[in-house]
Amino acid sequence: MCTLQLTQTVASLVSEGELAQFLICTLLTIACLVSVGELASFLMCTLLVTQVWPVLFQDVSLPRY
Repeated sequence: MCTLQLTQTVASLVSEGELAQFLICTLLTIACLVSVGELASFLMCTLLVTQVWPVLFQDVSLPRY
């Protein structure tokens, strides 16, 4: 699990360089490494990510066709 999260973090750095994707992958990696299988810590970090996501994309507007 930790290896998967670390791989996603590296992939986010290499691919598009999008800050939001990098931050989400980093938070998930930290949650995985710190919690060491503790479900409560993982859920708390997941909740944090879900709260950070709208803040990161509040100024992003999708093009209308």
